[in-house]
Amino acid sequence: MDTFYPTISTDYLIEKISNCPQVIQGSHKKIGKTNMFVLDGPQAISKRIILIRDVEEGQVYYDQATSVAAKLRFLGDLIKWLEDNRNWKEGAFIVPKEETQEVK
Repeated sequence: MDTFYPTISTDYLIEKISNCPQVIQGSHKKIGKTNMFVLDGPQAISKRIILIRDVEEGQVYYDQATSVAAKLRFLGDLIKWLEDNRNWKEGAFIVPKEETQEVK
């Protein structure tokens, strides 16, 4: 996994998804590294399933997390979480100073 590519805590994402009114309470299932949720609604079940797969223990890639957050309308909370927990701001991946190299 690329160490500079942002990831999201799986626990945080599961908590946010579980608290969404669109998600059927009690529908969360975990099979191996995959978490599944079912959304309420009349659409086919294949369109109402949300799958989240850990890329490493307890971490989900940012792009998958933003897709879910946009669908369930908590994208602002996700960006705030990234700013607070990953030293990342919208528009750029921030590398801590001690890991950057000066160009001379």
